Amino acid sequence: MHLRHIFTRVLLAIFIAGSAAVCRAEIYPETSYKIQNRKLLSWEGPERVVDMAGDPTLARVTSIGDFAFSGTDVEEVTLPSGLRVVPIGCFENCLRLERVNLGQRVGFIREGAFARCKSLREIDIPDGLLYIGPAAFEESGIARIDLSATSCFEYGDRAFAACADLREILLAETQPINLGSDILRDCPALEAVTIPDAWHEVPAAMLAGSRKLRSAHIGGSVTHIADSAFTGCTALREVSFGVRLTSIGRDAFAGDESIRLLYFPEEVQTIGDGAFEGCTSLERIFMGRGIRDIGDAAFAECFRLQQIDLQATAPPANWPGSFTGMDRGAVTLAVPAEAESAYIRAAGWQQFNVQTLTGVDAPVYPGHEHSVLYSLDGRRVEIPMYLGDVSASSLGGFVPPGFYILCRPGMTPTKVIIR
Repeated sequence: MHLRHIFTRVLLAIFIAGSAAVCRAEIYPETSYKIQNRKLLSWEGPERVVDMAGDPTLARVTSIGDFAFSGTDVEEVTLPSGLRVVPIGCFENCLRLERVNLGQRVGFIREGAFARCKSLREIDIPDGLLYIGPAAFEESGIARIDLSATSCFEYGDRAFAACADLREILLAETQPINLGSDILRDCPALEAVTIPDAWHEVPAAMLAGSRKLRSAHIGGSVTHIADSAFTGCTALREVSFGVRLTSIGRDAFAGDESIRLLYFPEEVQTIGDGAFEGCTSLERIFMGRGIRDIGDAAFAECFRLQQIDLQATAPPANWPGSFTGMDRGAVTLAVPAEAESAYIRAAGWQQFNVQTLTGVDAPVYPGHEHSVLYSLDGRRVEIPMYLGDVSASSLGGFVPPGFYILCRPGMTPTKVIIR
């Protein structure tokens, strides 16, 4: 055979093989989707696993139409690397969807993007995420969300509401521009939450109805807890308020029947109507010098309340109904010595058993001036009698690490961190 013919056949074979390779690279037939320019309009194929990044045509997509995958039977999806926005309702009602790889450029998850994805368990959140829209994950099956490495600045209304399996959420350490209401409302498996130090507010009804929530740590820059933020969190026992907190909204902790102790920072000035109404396990309250106003029914039906330590020298304003549902004469109101007579004369406060802060405290522990340590869930912790210096450093190793309230006669109760 002539050498030129052999060379021609070799080139032809290479061309045919290359064409076949290109054909094989097209993972999904054109009947599976509708596309216009670089926008995926809709997904219509029967495929359960969709790897857009692995298909030459779909990998070029830079935008997706609203509700593009909504109601389909997809189980696993990898989005193209050039995508910036997961659009409105993109995967809404995808009941079989279990895993999603968003890619590293996604910055916005729009309204209802993953709503009612009941089987969703895993989702890779890129560091560049900035926005989570209203109801973005509402009623989804997500069990864990880690936003700690992101700069998310906006959380829409009900962003993670009614996620029945959500057990852990790590929020972004970024000051939000906007916080919607009911963000984590009715998440029955969530047991602990930390509000980042960068946040200035706990928004309205944020965790309302999260029945298994046991502990809440509220960051140091939070100044306001909005209405109904933790209402109906019946298992909540440990609440740690940030030092800059100034106000607590209406019904903020209403019905939280497991709280035993409340320690309010010095900056707290107002406690809203019904804020702690129905906290039936509450036994002791520590209020700082800044408290000015206590709303109607703020502590109504807290019938186990035994003592209020109140540092304010001027009796705070309170409604006749602020402390209804208890025998106020049996509740010790410990106030500064110079203010005792003012409280005895003040309407509302005169019904309590008014005493001075000095000499008022729990049982005697020889060796450390009657000091008493309380955990944030209200347990009194016995301090070893041989300790001369009672401080956070000296108590390390004797009690589990965490936040505690240290009470000493004649001194302002202080919150300490034992590491």
